[in-house]
Amino acid sequence: MRYLNILSCLMMLGFAAVQYNDPDELEWIAIYTIPAAWAFMAAFFLPRLQASKTLMRLLWASAVLFIFLTLRFWPDMPYFWR
Repeated sequence: MRYLNILSCLMMLGFAAVQYNDPDELEWIAIYTIPAAWAFMAAFFLPRLQASKTLMRLLWASAVLFIFLTLRFWPDMPYFWR
């Protein structure tokens, strides 16, 4: 799992790096770096992460925030994925 988390972290940082020329780059960089930070923490500090109630609350808060923002900004156009 450590290697999978490291790979996920590096991929998310790579995705954030290519957003430099996007019109809304700061939003997308935040969208990619927050999961990268959690993957990094899971790779190297998992016991400390699981033991800390504050960090677990932050993890759950960020997951709820991502779900809320996904539902909030879901495209209104029907069949937008086609």
